[in-house]
Amino acid sequence: MALLQKIWLATWLPGICVIALYCMSLDASLSEIFAGVAIFLLGMDFLENGFKGFSGGLLEKILTRWTNSRLKSLCFGVVTTILMQSSTLVTIISISFLSAGLITLTQAIGIVFGANLGTTTGGWIIAGVGMKMDIAKFAMPLIVLAVLLGFQKSQGTKSLGNIFAGIGFFFLGIAYIKSGFEGYKDALDLSAYASGSGKDLFIFVMAGIVITSVVQSSFATLTIIISALFAGSITYDNALGLVVGTNIGGVVTALVASVSANIDGKRLAIINTLFNLIIAFIALVFLEYFKLIVEVISRLSGIKESDYALKIAVFHTLYNALAVLLMAPYIQVFVSIALRFIKSKVSADMDAPIYLNDTIVSYPTTALQALTNEIKHLYDNVFSVIAHSIGLSRSSICAGLDTKDLLKEKWYASGTNINDAYYHKVKVLFDAIIDFVTKAQSNAHDEEFIKLSNEASVAARNLSEATKNMMLLEKNLKKYATGSNKDMADEYNLLRVEIVKILSTIESLKFLENPSYEEIESILKQERKNLTKLDKNAIAKVEKHLRQKTLSATNATSLLNDIAFASSMGKKLLKAVAKIYQLSFDRHNLAATQGEQKH
Repeated sequence: MALLQKIWLATWLPGICVIALYCMSLDASLSEIFAGVAIFLLGMDFLENGFKGFSGGLLEKILTRWTNSRLKSLCFGVVTTILMQSSTLVTIISISFLSAGLITLTQAIGIVFGANLGTTTGGWIIAGVGMKMDIAKFAMPLIVLAVLLGFQKSQGTKSLGNIFAGIGFFFLGIAYIKSGFEGYKDALDLSAYASGSGKDLFIFVMAGIVITSVVQSSFATLTIIISALFAGSITYDNALGLVVGTNIGGVVTALVASVSANIDGKRLAIINTLFNLIIAFIALVFLEYFKLIVEVISRLSGIKESDYALKIAVFHTLYNALAVLLMAPYIQVFVSIALRFIKSKVSADMDAPIYLNDTIVSYPTTALQALTNEIKHLYDNVFSVIAHSIGLSRSSICAGLDTKDLLKEKWYASGTNINDAYYHKVKVLFDAIIDFVTKAQSNAHDEEFIKLSNEASVAARNLSEATKNMMLLEKNLKKYATGSNKDMADEYNLLRVEIVKILSTIESLKFLENPSYEEIESILKQERKNLTKLDKNAIAKVEKHLRQKTLSATNATSLLNDIAFASSMGKKLLKAVAKIYQLSFDRHNLAATQGEQKH
C-alpha cells in the first residue's frame, strides 16, 4: 500500500492539483464546487478521527457481541455507516478487524453488505435537507462548538469536538457545492447526453466511477450528483447512471486498503467488489423497471413528480436494499468461493504475518489483539521448529505420548533445515512484529498500550532467541543422539527429554479450566527451576564422565556447551509463553484505562 501511495503522490496527485487550480481560476462557481468537495472531505476526516477517539475497545466489544449472526452483522454495518456516513470507511475498518482476527470472514461480509445499505441515508440527508434549506447556518455553530471542545483536555471531549466539526464541515461543503452548481448550471449543460441510450448511460456510469475513485467518498460524489441535478446541470437519467457508477467506484479505496491486509482481508475486498458489480449489472439491465418502482414508491410516499433529488435517494436505497436482499442469503456461498479461488501467493517455505496490517495501528485495543494473535502465530512456528530439531513432529508431542515412547520413534525426517526455518518462519514474523509495534506506538498516547506492546516485543524477542539457541544445539543433538557412543547418545537423548517436557508442559496449559495467570506462571516457573538445576548439575555430570573415561574431553566440552544452550533455549521459550498469557489476561486493562481517560 505504501508503494501505491508513493505512486499516487508522485504522479496523479500533482496533476490533479494543477488541473483543479487551473479550473478554479477560470470560474468562481467552479471554485465553489471544488471548495465544497474539499470542505466535505475535510468533514469526513474529522468525523473519522472523532469516532476513532471514542473506540477505546468499545467498537471491538460491539463487534464481538453484535456480529455473531448474519442479521446482526448486517445491522451493525447499517448502523455504523449511518453514524459515520462512509461505507468505504466501514469496509476498511472491517478489513482491518478481519486481518486482526477479531471477526470472521462471514461476519465481515455481513458488515460490508449492511454498510452498502447504510450509506443510502446520505442521499436522503442531501436531497431532503441539504437541497431544501440553507444548512450553512447550522454549520457555523457546530464548527465553533467543535473548536471550543477541541481545546479541552479530555480525549472524549476532543473526540466529540471532532464529530461536531465533521458534521459542520459536511453541511458547509454541501452548501458550497449546491451554490457552485447553481451558478454554473448555464455553463454546464449535459442535456445532449440525456437520450437514455446505452452509450450515454455508460458514459455517466464511468463518470461516477472516476469521480468516486478520485474523491474516495461515495457520499461526496452523491452530494455532487444531487446538487448538479437540483441545479438542472444534469438530467434524472444522467443522475441514475452516476449513482450506479458511484457504488462501483466506492470499492476502489477498499481494494487499495486490502493490499496491506492478510489473505482474508483481500478476500473481503474482492467479495465487496463482486457484490457491487453484480448489483450494478442487474440495475443497468433492468433500469426501466427500477424507474417504474421508484415512481410507485414516490407517489405512495408523497414525493412530488418534479422532485428528482428525492427520487434519486429512493433509487439509491432501492438499489442497495435489493442487493442486500438478493445476496445476503448467499453469504456462505461467497465465503466458499473466496476460500476456493483466492489463495495466498506466499511461498510454502516463507511465512508471513497473518494478523498485522498498518490500517489498525490507530486502534490500540485492536492493535494489541492483533499483536497477541501474531505472537501466538510466531510461537506455533517456533514450537514446530524446535520439535523438528529434536527429531519429532509437533503432532507427536501434542498427542501426549510417553516421552520414552516418543524417543523410540524414528528420527523425524521433515527435511527441515533449521537455518532456513529460522529465516522463513521465525525472523520474518519477528521483524514484522517489531515494525508493527513501532508504528502502533507512534500513533498511541496511552501509557498502558505502550507498556503492553513493549511486553509483546519482549515475548517475540525471546521466541526468536530461543530458536537461535536451538540452531546452535541442533547439529550436535542429531549427531550424538543417533551416534555410536552409547553414553553420549544417552546424554543427548536426556536433553531431548527435557525439551519434550517443556513443550508438553506448555501445551498442557491450553487444557486448564479457567486458570488464573498466577497458576500458569507457577507451572512455568517450576519448569524454569528444573532448567536451572539441569544447568547447575552439568559440570558435575561431565566431570563424572571424564573420571570414568566414558567421554573424551572434546565430547565432554560439547555436552557442557549444549546443556547450556538447551537450558537457555528452554528458559527463553518459557518466558515468552508467560508473556503471551500475561498479554491475554491484561488486554482488558487497556480498554479500562482508555475508558477512564474519556471520563
